[in-house]
Amino acid sequence: MLFSTRYLKLSKNILKNKDYVKPQGYAILFPMTIGEDENKKALASFPIADGVMMVRIGYKLVKDESKEILGFGEAFVNATMTIKVLNRLGKEVLFINETSRSGNTLKYALGGVFEGKDTIPLVKESTMLVKTKVSQFLEANK
Repeated sequence: MLFSTRYLKLSKNILKNKDYVKPQGYAILFPMTIGEDENKKALASFPIADGVMMVRIGYKLVKDESKEILGFGEAFVNATMTIKVLNRLGKEVLFINETSRSGNTLKYALGGVFEGKDTIPLVKESTMLVKTKVSQFLEANK
């Protein structure tokens, strides 16, 4: 979740910002709230806000089982973006959950062990694809 640093001092669950990429002026809070009680807590943390927007993007490295032969195969990255907007009353006014798969893959052998540097291009690719899907959805539903 990203929130303006204007409200940074109100939250107790702030991660070390040096570990994450974030827009200037925003703070990263974790975990993304998902239940009604958690939504109320998030809204209570920002008493002068009209609402709260929560954005989460997660990644999963997935073996392409259709291409696996005798322990050798390929894997791709799925990026899932979730956006939730709550109004001041805690009512969900927008919810988007979109997933995109990287077009490129990594080759693996016998279970697959990958280095982070090998997965970064796939993470970037799947991120751009899911971002494009969400942007197109928002543009079509103005």
